[in-house]
Amino acid sequence: MGELGMALIFKNITDSRGKGDLALNGEEFEIKGNGATLGEKPAAFPVDMTKLESFGLRRVGTTYEIGEGEDIEIVPNKNKFALALSLAHKNTEDKKGFESALKDTLANDVGHGEAVNALFDKINFDDPKTIQQEIALMNLYRYVNKEQFKHFLAHDFGVSGGSGRYIYAGGSPENIVDSLRGLAKFDKLSWNDCRPRIGFKTSYLEEDA
Repeated sequence: MGELGMALIFKNITDSRGKGDLALNGEEFEIKGNGATLGEKPAAFPVDMTKLESFGLRRVGTTYEIGEGEDIEIVPNKNKFALALSLAHKNTEDKKGFESALKDTLANDVGHGEAVNALFDKINFDDPKTIQQEIALMNLYRYVNKEQFKHFLAHDFGVSGGSGRYIYAGGSPENIVDSLRGLAKFDKLSWNDCRPRIGFKTSYLEEDA
């Protein structure tokens, strides 16, 4: 109904002739409600944890173990994957190897492809928040690049107490990601969810929080 309303109110918004929900000035316009996936379901594209095990990071059930022997640190929640990656990076002596293995599984197993090369260097492994931020944005980059729309909007429909909040960005995948950095909120990362949902839930993480 919201999309219909926009098409009725704004003269430059029309039905899409391509993959987008609507068209803005003749260009595809993608709109997402709260908690929307960006493409396929995330669980179908897990991180291959075996690629990280040689660097001291293992998944044990719903927890992560970092280190070897008696010097093991446990991260007790699978949704604290960004923290586990930060601790593993700090713990390993082969930081370049760890980063290469992480890039490999994000690009090929999670399926972020070229988005990994575009954004990976923005990660500060001493700060789990930037790991959360940039991997979440890789997913957005991948989605925009795949669907080739030029305009993107996410709104808070579906949130209890939703007030009509929205975020908008347009242009290339790089433009859209850069515009939403520090504004968009995403679900927390886990080993089997590095394609997080976008939205406005209080449990979602703000990029600059």
